[in-house]
Amino acid sequence: MARRIDRATRVALALATGLAAASAAVPASAAGGASPRVQLVQAAPPAGDQFAALRQQLAITPAQEPKFDAFVQVMRDNDAARAAFLRGNPPDRRRNALAELRVQSEAADLDARGLRRLVPAFEALYASLSSQQKQTADRVFAAPAR
Repeated sequence: MARRIDRATRVALALATGLAAASAAVPASAAGGASPRVQLVQAAPPAGDQFAALRQQLAITPAQEPKFDAFVQVMRDNDAARAAFLRGNPPDRRRNALAELRVQSEAADLDARGLRRLVPAFEALYASLSSQQKQTADRVFAAPAR
């Protein structure tokens, strides 16, 4: 059975990738009473062309470049932290239910810290956008439909 991660984490990951959200999949229990394992699935790291596309979509001006670059750097830092976490906690590793719950808690904390770092960078960028650019940003970063 597939489940989505909580909304705040989805929004953080959507912002962190510029357009995509990550989800966690919970496979059905294996035969023999094994406990289900939650697999962490990382969104694809944003490629440079995705940042270029975002820059173009938002029509970033030269005056807005430093704020956009700061926002992109936070996204890259968050992606690197997520990748490091996933390397240390591979989804195919056997864990008991308690250990898995702890890993999921750590993942949620990591995502929340990333979002807390991302919000001020995005606030600074968003404040510098024109009303037309803000409308575009609102569409680009809209939370995925449930």
